[in-house]
Amino acid sequence: LVAELIKDKPFYDESGGGVTLTGGEALLHPAFVLALCEALHREGIHAALETAACVSEDVFLRVLSAVDFAYIDLKHYDDARHRAGTGVGNELILRNIAASLAQKTPVVLRIPVIPGFNDSEADFAGFADLLNTLGAKEVQLLPFHQLGESKYHRLQLNYAYDGQKQLRDGDVSAFASVLERAGIQVQIGG
Repeated sequence: LVAELIKDKPFYDESGGGVTLTGGEALLHPAFVLALCEALHREGIHAALETAACVSEDVFLRVLSAVDFAYIDLKHYDDARHRAGTGVGNELILRNIAASLAQKTPVVLRIPVIPGFNDSEADFAGFADLLNTLGAKEVQLLPFHQLGESKYHRLQLNYAYDGQKQLRDGDVSAFASVLERAGIQVQIGG
């Protein structure tokens, strides 16, 4: 894999970019991720991580210390709503986010804004309170899109958001305003 990734090093060098480990969930394979990051760093290639942070704190912190940058998804501030939407609570995720904000690795929190799940005015206020409690200074709001809809259809799987209208940047501006009034810097889109 490293031999293949090295081929794009001129592009990484020119753009200031590198390799982003994402998934699925890259942290489900921590030994591989750690070895890959070590090999990439030997080649002078930046390694970033995109994660839901729903792994043991030990695994999370070991991998976080091995990457140069991390994006962490925060899907819901409320444990019960998070569990209803994802199948797991958010307690472990919130502990990992709090720990990540105290580390030297730069971290950006991302909130995928999903219609009917986390896009109400009450949700905006709940996220603002949680982000301030965590000590987060910035967040990215990711408007809902339908990029995965066709994959569900091809796999003949039920898609809960079938036909749901995609959100545009302007559709999350009220959410951004609430967070900004709470002192959190907001970027819409990733």
